[in-house]
Amino acid sequence: ALGGAALAQDSPEPTTPADAPDADAPDADAPDADAPDDPQLGEPSEAEAFAPTEPPTQAEYLRSLEQRLGRLEAERADERAAERAASEGALPAWVDAALGRLEVHGVGVASYVFNTRRPDQRKNGNRYRVSDLDHDTFSPTFFKLGLQRSLTGENTWDAGFRFEVAAGTYVEDTLSLDPNFLGGEEINLANAYVEVQVPTPLNPLSVRFGRAYGWFGLDSVDLYDQPLFSMSWFGNYTPFTNTGLFLEMELVEGLTLMQYVGNGSEFVVDNNDAKTLGGRLLFEGIERLSLAFNWIWGPERDDNVHDGRWQLELDVVWEPLDATALYLMLHVGQEEGQAIGGGTAKFGGASLAVRQGLLEVSEAAALTDFLGRDPDEAETFQRVSLLGRVSVYRDQGGVNSGLDQTLSEFAGGVEVKPTSFSWVRVEYRHDLSSQSNAFRGRRGQATRRSMGTLALAIGIGF
Repeated sequence: ALGGAALAQDSPEPTTPADAPDADAPDADAPDADAPDDPQLGEPSEAEAFAPTEPPTQAEYLRSLEQRLGRLEAERADERAAERAASEGALPAWVDAALGRLEVHGVGVASYVFNTRRPDQRKNGNRYRVSDLDHDTFSPTFFKLGLQRSLTGENTWDAGFRFEVAAGTYVEDTLSLDPNFLGGEEINLANAYVEVQVPTPLNPLSVRFGRAYGWFGLDSVDLYDQPLFSMSWFGNYTPFTNTGLFLEMELVEGLTLMQYVGNGSEFVVDNNDAKTLGGRLLFEGIERLSLAFNWIWGPERDDNVHDGRWQLELDVVWEPLDATALYLMLHVGQEEGQAIGGGTAKFGGASLAVRQGLLEVSEAAALTDFLGRDPDEAETFQRVSLLGRVSVYRDQGGVNSGLDQTLSEFAGGVEVKPTSFSWVRVEYRHDLSSQSNAFRGRRGQATRRSMGTLALAIGIGF
């Protein structure tokens, strides 16, 4: 026992190495139970970030408040935007679509015309004319303002309209021929119709009802779009307007059929118990070429349902070059019981017009701004163009001109376009007749076989 005690006293006590870990100290490699499992799960809360052991600086505290305020303002802005969208959504979608496709357009043409025969009669002094009927006078010839919503052209349901009011000296002899609808007035409706687009298994069908421009000829009632300022006889003796029902559909790509049934030519209020039938077959399937075959038939005289009038016409527009356009018209027709002395009156002829551009320019973008165009896209057009037309018209029986005669026309001029939406034209036209008393002259020379006119016209369109 003593030996054992001695051994125990002589034995050294166990010692701890200096670098051994302290049992009470935390393990640096052990995970912290209070720390998040994954730092990506989220940032420390504000209480943790600003714990008393680590007080934030004033700049950090202000930055935190600014961030919180920014988040609150963004959330509030999103709420207001949602409320506004919900409020706007209360309007029907078709209202937004309709307002987005409304179009305002207008035309203005003024002129001065001088007859080289110097007839004593100023009003209607230039016989057989339409757009240049008055002699030696400045004229507010044609002004028009319209509102339109056109159809989409897609094979879906849609609706549109076109409403235009026109005024000027030219209106009296084109749009105001119906004595029962503003007859003889210099203010009238140019186009006034509604239309519906109906989907079909083939292509959309356009159903139009109301008053619309006639489809005959290469002359346009809108003088701004005329090949020349002066309208040809064919424009004079074919319908300016028709009132009724129009059905139109593209049969195959590039081939469109239009069929019409309605009142007599020019009549808003029908003048007899018969209706007029007509139509057009338009082919535009070849680039730079357009062909139109037009027809119309119906009794046109007051309270007359027996004597029919029919007209057939072929219109060709060909642009062989970018700056060249050719307009060809072939026309034939007749009317029963209306020849001088009785019998069937026959009429027809041909016309060839040409437009040749000489100077192509690109319009300054600043000039397009007020028209709503993209100011970065300047429009290219012909600054200077030459215009010409030759026509022959046979009026056998005198149903249209009042004389059994053959009329010939030679017209030419120069067009200058200051902008893409305006022009200035100087034109000369010479008419010849097979009858010596066709045109008015001065006293002592009351009638003449020929007539020449010089016209200065200015036009603008948008």
